Amino acid sequence: MKKSLFFSLLIVCTAIQTLVAQQEPRYTMYMYNGLLHNPAYAGRSERLSIDAYYRNQWVKIDGAPKEIAISGHTALTKKSRFGVGGYLEYDQIGVHQRFTLGGAYSYRLQVGPGTLSMGVEANILHLRSNWNDVQVNPEGNNDDPLFQGNQTAWLPNFGLGLYFNTQAFYLGASCPRLLQNQLYADGTVGNAKEFRNYFFTVGGVIQPMEDFALKPSALVKMVPGNAPIQTDLNLNFIFRKMFEMGGSFRFDSQFVPESANLIALFHYKDKYRIGYAYDFTISQLQSYTSGSHEITLGIDIGGTKNRYKSPRYF
Repeated sequence: MKKSLFFSLLIVCTAIQTLVAQQEPRYTMYMYNGLLHNPAYAGRSERLSIDAYYRNQWVKIDGAPKEIAISGHTALTKKSRFGVGGYLEYDQIGVHQRFTLGGAYSYRLQVGPGTLSMGVEANILHLRSNWNDVQVNPEGNNDDPLFQGNQTAWLPNFGLGLYFNTQAFYLGASCPRLLQNQLYADGTVGNAKEFRNYFFTVGGVIQPMEDFALKPSALVKMVPGNAPIQTDLNLNFIFRKMFEMGGSFRFDSQFVPESANLIALFHYKDKYRIGYAYDFTISQLQSYTSGSHEITLGIDIGGTKNRYKSPRYF
């Protein structure tokens, strides 16, 4: 009972910290769908790209984060400089539930051997905190005013992003939510508000031979002054343009490993993608969780066989 109570309170405290600072969900397979953190990614391909994600983090710990997302984006017309996209995202941690609906618009310019995209997005977040579900003592009596009653909020926002890519390289920077909205107008949860989460990505494909390629990538997430810097370093191996296998490490601000991650993905007929990632926790939570699971499904619609001779790797 004491252990269960302790971890329930731990998750609630973590949830509050997440809401205050690290509000953006994180995905191990972020490299397959940049739209979830960068509006400039919209229209990356002339085809309509649709992706779905499910993430179950820290299995066996009650109240641990869970995320579901679906997104789609495309260029407006063939060879168009304009791209559009949208996404719907749901995540839950502890007693907090969030629905985010966003739309993105991008403008692309030819710069040297690559394309520079500038993107803007508008989004709205619906936040619900079920404080009545919190058990603050073994008897179940919630005598703390903070944990009495439920709260909801609607928070409109907008974001900006830049994305440069060639056929074999990409580089991105973004901030999906620029406004620092107060989470609850009545101020019952202290000064909790939305903080700006900044994302920086880089990656590419190195192909030393016809049926084998390397795909290194990295993501850095920053919430200046309000949360530790998170860094993901990835390396995938691509076989026969169909199978991807690899792994990554996630580090905290002191570059101490937080998790070691395994990734596997299958491309079918240059259209369909299905991927799975397993995160092995190596932080202090290792003794209490069996790790995290993540699944992604994707499809690219349109195009011609002559134009698309290999899968969309990023």
